[in-house]
Parts: sequence; C-alpha cells; structure tokens
Amino acid sequence: MYAYWKLWVDVLNIGLDAQRVIAMRLAKIAKGGAAAEAECRRMVSEKFLAAAAARDAAAAALVGGKGIDTAARLALTPIERAGLRHMATRTGVIILGTFKFRDRR
Repeated sequence: MYAYWKLWVDVLNIGLDAQRVIAMRLAKIAKGGAAAEAECRRMVSEKFLAAAAARDAAAAALVGGKGIDTAARLALTPIERAGLRHMATRTGVIILGTFKFRDRR
C-alpha cells in the first residue's frame, strides 16, 4: 500500500515541478526573439525524448518480469530527471531528493 502512495505523491510532485518549468519557459518565450524560438523547439524535443525514455524503461521492466508498480516507478525516473535538469539550468538550484542546493559555479 505504501508503494502506491509514494508513487502518487511522486507523480504529484512531478506535476508541481512541471508547472514551475512551464512558468519559467513561458516567461522566456514572452520576451520574444531568437532565444524564444529556440526555447519552443527545445520544449518539444525534450518532451519526445523524455516520453521515449519513459516508455523504454517501463517496457524493459515489464519484459524483465517486474510488476506494474516497478514499471511505473521506472517510467517516472526519466521524466523527473528531465524536469529537474531543466530547473537546475534555469534557476541554478540543484535538487537531490528533498534537499535543494544552490549551484555556485
């Protein structure tokens, strides 16, 4: 039962993180120019790459005989990484688990 709740909470957190990323991207797009056009293209290509990685992870888990819970957890991992990577590059904040660190590069 705990695994289902953890999965649900993780999906909820991904949704909240996605809203933050969308807000940052819309602000950049609203400025216009070449950077806005590049951001639009990047947005679409990242979605396809994350979806393909999620599909591959879930399919590999199911083919390997793992349950649907494990497949769902593994499918979320590439999507989480893509969102966290984007937030880190835009805000300079690196998120590890529940801890947030300011990138001082």
